[in-house]
Amino acid sequence: MQDHCAPTNQLAQGTEYEIIAISALLSKGYNVTVIDYIGGGTEGTMSYLNRLDQGHAVLDAARASTGGAINFVVADSPVGIWGYSQGGGAVASAGELHAEYAPEVNLYGVFAGAVPANLQSVINTIDGTSYNGFALMGFAGLGDSLGIDMGQYLSPEGLNIIDQVRNETCTFDAISRFGNIRDTSVWTSSGLKLKELSSQDATLSAALQENSLGQEGPHPSVPVLIASSITDDVIPHRSNRQLAASYCRAGSQVSFYAGTTPTHAGGSLGTMPAGLIFMDQVFRGMKTSYDCALVGA
Repeated sequence: MQDHCAPTNQLAQGTEYEIIAISALLSKGYNVTVIDYIGGGTEGTMSYLNRLDQGHAVLDAARASTGGAINFVVADSPVGIWGYSQGGGAVASAGELHAEYAPEVNLYGVFAGAVPANLQSVINTIDGTSYNGFALMGFAGLGDSLGIDMGQYLSPEGLNIIDQVRNETCTFDAISRFGNIRDTSVWTSSGLKLKELSSQDATLSAALQENSLGQEGPHPSVPVLIASSITDDVIPHRSNRQLAASYCRAGSQVSFYAGTTPTHAGGSLGTMPAGLIFMDQVFRGMKTSYDCALVGA
């Protein structure tokens, strides 16, 4: 969430770990645009996990890319959007918002990996684990972007920690700094763990629900591949299957990939080949798989 974590800065420094996916796409001949998100490298707190902000940022980047920012790319050039983890949520949101927000973008397909579709489920999974920092990032990003005063919920230690999250923390810092706390109640004024606080407080619970994906309303109108590892230790595989099922019920063309590469980080690499095949299919106008029966829809 700190400004120096933004891909714009990390690519310049040679520290951007997403270079693996970027390089894979470039090697296939795609032009690639990478976004920083709102508040990433710019004024204010990154609106981490804010469904509308992240979806709009993806579609605005597509608009810029087809509006003269890249040589030989024109207004009606085909666009694919790709994301994993936070990025998976951002591109799934963009798929939902595309028809209304940016119909002029010639969107061909959406690859959404390890989607944080149900935010409460994610917090339940990571609370008290090595990934505590991601929950804190969610509290900071959603709290600040939605105008929720987190001071009413956090202990003095919690307030100090969340300030560190806003101003000092990149992805790996979040794991190394805050992953040794097994009882997150030390960070709350109520003595509740983070997962208990977020589920029991009406304001926080509503914020998580409103920023989850696959709810009633808009759904992707182009082919979408949802991919996740069955051993993901951050974002429950079941929630990705449920997202796929909800899109199926809404009428989307859904492909689903269940990987077996261990852990959340490993899943990023394990799902990448399926994503590359999917993008090749949609850009070539080929029929993609229809896996709604697989996800129980």
